Amino acid sequence: RSVTTLGSAPRVALQQLRGVLVAALPVSLTPELLLQLRRELLSAALRTQPRAVLLDASALEVMDAADFRSLCDTARMCRIMGRPTIACGFSPGVVSALVDFEVDVRAIDTARDVDAAIAWLDRRGDEPR
Repeated sequence: RSVTTLGSAPRVALQQLRGVLVAALPVSLTPELLLQLRRELLSAALRTQPRAVLLDASALEVMDAADFRSLCDTARMCRIMGRPTIACGFSPGVVSALVDFEVDVRAIDTARDVDAAIAWLDRRGDEPR
């Protein structure tokens, strides 16, 4: 299991879990952090060839529509690289805000938590989308 941290302060960790590249998002996001996450995640997906990518938002306290769109863009890029991508762990407050912002939440597959996301990936197999 390898861990990569982004930036000088370890705010986002990338690790392998059962063949899935997991990115644990921090409590808050910035445009710079999201861009750095994208670069590191895409590089790690190419380098490690995971069966899928998982964006774990369980620590995230605040997310606006622009942050969500950026995450969806990153997920789409991972899918183009042949890596199914799922986000999980959104808090009720984040979900409420996204709905209030009228964000199209269908843009990314979601699950309740990491365990549910891994189970979803196991059920659907390793077939590319």
